[in-house]
Amino acid sequence: MSAEVQGERYHVFLRGYVARRRGLAPDQVELDGNIFELNYCDSLGFFGMLLEIEDAFGVRFNEEDLADRRLLTLRGMAQLLAARAGAD
Repeated sequence: MSAEVQGERYHVFLRGYVARRRGLAPDQVELDGNIFELNYCDSLGFFGMLLEIEDAFGVRFNEEDLADRRLLTLRGMAQLLAARAGAD
């Protein structure tokens, strides 16, 4: 699977995840905004989202990943997810 297709797969998953939990249409979910400022999740919801991502894609985030500022946006999450998937 190409990196572009894989990245789109992550975007679709993340948008769908937020949309279901926030009662939004997937196309209403922003990829580049701060997930906390957009009220997509709180700190507890954030860790729940990471667990869902790990289960869905078979990756594991480590402590260093949790400090990565890319996790503040859905696009950044997808980038980090792609990096983790490539490393595993």
